Amino acid sequence: TTPAATRTPSARATTARPTSAPRATTAAPRATTRRVTGPVVENEYGNVQVQIVVSGTRIVDAVALELPQETAQSDRRSEQVDGRYSGPSGQVVQRQSAEVDTVSGATATSESYRRSLQAAIDRAR
Repeated sequence: TTPAATRTPSARATTARPTSAPRATTAAPRATTRRVTGPVVENEYGNVQVQIVVSGTRIVDAVALELPQETAQSDRRSEQVDGRYSGPSGQVVQRQSAEVDTVSGATATSESYRRSLQAAIDRAR
């Protein structure tokens, strides 16, 4: 007989089992893009409503769906508000919040835009 110290264990048949580990991929997960609309906010010059486009958790665009346009002056001020806040390069996207600067001469419209925007941001969360 062979001494115990020199014995080798008998070979056992083993079957490879598939693992449940996820496979590594090089593709990043696709971000979900969605539109979120804030409520209509009234002020003495008219209604304001804002919609944001969110990709993942980032705001990538802001659009004023409704702005006061009753008079030439309110239309001009609305254009200033829209130009400063909206679009993919506007303050909303830059700051990722409703903390935007008030447009001089368009305080009521600026505040209404912020309120509708904040509600849209809250809905997007």
